[in-house]
Amino acid sequence: MKYATSAFAFFLAICANAQWTVVYLHPDGMDVSVARGVSGGEQGGYVAEDNGRYHPSLWNGTASSWTDLTPPGFFDGRVYGVRSGRQVGFSFENQTGTVRRHAILWSGAAESAVSLMPGGMESSWGWGISEDQQVGITGQGTTARAALWSGTAESYVNLHPAGAENSQSNGVSGGQQVGYAGFADGLHASLWNGTAASWVDLKPAGSGQSHALAVDAGQQVGYADVDGVRRASVWTGTAGSWIDLNPTGVTESQASGVHAGQQVGYAHMVDGRDHAGMWFGTAGSWVDLHTFLLPGFTSSEARDISHEGAFTSVVGFGRFDGQPSLQAVMWVSRASAPTSYSIFRGSVISGTLASLLSSDDDKLVMRPGAVFSNAEPPIQIILNSTAPTSSPAGFSFSLESNASIANAEQKISLYNYVAGQYEVLDTRLATTADDTVHVSVTTNTSRFIQPLTMAIRARVSYRALGATFVYPWLGRIDKAWWAFPG
Repeated sequence: MKYATSAFAFFLAICANAQWTVVYLHPDGMDVSVARGVSGGEQGGYVAEDNGRYHPSLWNGTASSWTDLTPPGFFDGRVYGVRSGRQVGFSFENQTGTVRRHAILWSGAAESAVSLMPGGMESSWGWGISEDQQVGITGQGTTARAALWSGTAESYVNLHPAGAENSQSNGVSGGQQVGYAGFADGLHASLWNGTAASWVDLKPAGSGQSHALAVDAGQQVGYADVDGVRRASVWTGTAGSWIDLNPTGVTESQASGVHAGQQVGYAHMVDGRDHAGMWFGTAGSWVDLHTFLLPGFTSSEARDISHEGAFTSVVGFGRFDGQPSLQAVMWVSRASAPTSYSIFRGSVISGTLASLLSSDDDKLVMRPGAVFSNAEPPIQIILNSTAPTSSPAGFSFSLESNASIANAEQKISLYNYVAGQYEVLDTRLATTADDTVHVSVTTNTSRFIQPLTMAIRARVSYRALGATFVYPWLGRIDKAWWAFPG
């Protein structure tokens, strides 16, 4: 995947601070702007004129790239999600004096709009989008129902769980949908796998209201009210997997977006103001993104996150002490790619260093070499790069790879410069099709960074578990990178 270069040609012209560059997306002449989704160099959201008219909106990395997506024959509307060149949200039609809200799927232009309104429904609303699915709600009377589509109104699937009073789906990824189901005791954070019958209650034990807002690679994020405090939350498929992300010293928080093992949202500070922020899976890993905004921004929220090529992009909005009061914002951070590699065991049969830089199926392919025992992996590669700082609040290492056999064990280790040896952080069976693994480091991060040179190293190894009837079997890496946001 490659990020559109036009989105980054202006870096020197805008505010850069530490490892984050801030892009201000607010179009001239508008009263309000909010960014809600980001993917593939595109940002989606909405803007409002001073007359109160809202426009579903699309950007390509600059304020001047703003595009009005209001469909012909419709008025007002908002974009809530973007993915793979498509956008989802809603707009209103007014026919024969009856105003109806339609869930809308766009492909980059107002004229591309497709209504997702199912037959027999009075209203619909698009909230989230993946490569091939869209989610939101449909309404009939006073009942809202969680909805799933696959690109057309006719593909509508009702996700409303049995016994629920109302429900809503907000995010979708990898065939999973998240949102809430409302019962007599309040909102329950919810997970589906494509049908109403697949509903999973994510409400943590002892919590009040809870709500799941986004999902990616098996992680669900949102909030749960515990001990009277709204707490940013992350789950991995069950209520029991709940992790409290609420940072120390704040009064409440919420996680609104997730991608590649990183979560974004906001924390409500003791001074009464919201600060956009991100996490690496724990409360202690929180990074305050608000500090990178220009003076005059009094509060902010982050709504979505995406990783494209070497870039991490976070979108949301900030409240400005003046006019316009609400402005769409994008924070951008560049990742650290491998600058060199060496083979400790095995050999390379195809690919180069450049093969590790992009998710493009141009892979570095390795075969086993000689080892002294079956316990030693016969494929071991050392990846080298440089960190931007010696003591980051958190960072992650990500690997997109596969193996040619189903019984190959893959290990990811980072070099611990304090201990003088590699530290294993992830062990799993490699998949035979491309899969991406994200390893997050949230405590004592400096042990993996050489303090004088900022050097960082990762070791990726493969070994066959048990007999294999194919030789040589192969380990294949499509992309590897470190991310140091904040």
